[in-house]
Amino acid sequence: MSDFLNLERLMSAFRQIRPYIGLTFQFWIVCIVGITIVALILAAIRVKNIPIVQHITSVYISFMRGTPLLIQIFIVYWGLPLFAKAIFKIDISRWDALIFAEIGVILNESAFLSEDVRAAILAVPHVQKEAAYSIGMTDFMTFIRIILPQ
Repeated sequence: MSDFLNLERLMSAFRQIRPYIGLTFQFWIVCIVGITIVALILAAIRVKNIPIVQHITSVYISFMRGTPLLIQIFIVYWGLPLFAKAIFKIDISRWDALIFAEIGVILNESAFLSEDVRAAILAVPHVQKEAAYSIGMTDFMTFIRIILPQ
């Protein structure tokens, strides 16, 4: 057991991992930006209560939150190229596997974050929105300057 926490073994493992640290950061930066954008769009759709689109996003969020991430990555990795080829006649099967992993993580985690953002938007008191409207702010300005910072 004493060999397990050996400093030499730790340094050897770090030397093997070091070339991939940049790739890991690139992966997570792309995912964080994508997750944020998709989550804000989904939350805005859910808050606006657009009848048909709101139901579609509800089903999407429920599905994404209810299935394991690994299964979703498998579906994206094998299903997305088939879908793109059948519908758009585009062959994306030669894309790097990292792109499919990023798409899978973005689709999964944006569903979770969109619910948090939606709850945060709905938690802002309505009187603050009315105050913004009373001084002439548009819906977009109210969202950007009052609701989103909170």
